[in-house]
Amino acid sequence: MKLTVLPFLPALLFAFLPASRAQDDDGGTPVKVTITRYKDNSYVSMKTDLDAHSGESSSYNSDGKLTQTTVFVLDDQGRAVGGFVYAPKGTEAKGILLYKTRYQYDTLSRVSEVDYFTPTDQFQSRQVYHYDSAEKVTKVETF
Repeated sequence: MKLTVLPFLPALLFAFLPASRAQDDDGGTPVKVTITRYKDNSYVSMKTDLDAHSGESSSYNSDGKLTQTTVFVLDDQGRAVGGFVYAPKGTEAKGILLYKTRYQYDTLSRVSEVDYFTPTDQFQSRQVYHYDSAEKVTKVETF
């Protein structure tokens, strides 16, 4: 059952953006940090720690107010295999869990599918990504 076609999900870009690198406090493996600012002055901050197999993306509106936090579980190649998306409310450290994600990749290591689940692990939807010969996303189908 096909529901709609959506534009490319910006949060998936974190693995491909230029970033600054800094040593973590114990002098171990570098932590990758990327900040992407948009025309409306909103921005996304992405921190990736490959040793910990984790990443955290925080989205802010044009007033600098946190609007969403996504915590990613990364594989050995630094790709997201799953995520937890939070709204910045409540007493929990990350906020209120909105939904969970699971990522699948094609043979060229591009995101091919993203599955969405409720906080109680019930399947909600799937996005399937289509690419052109230049490896740019041309269409995202939601089922």
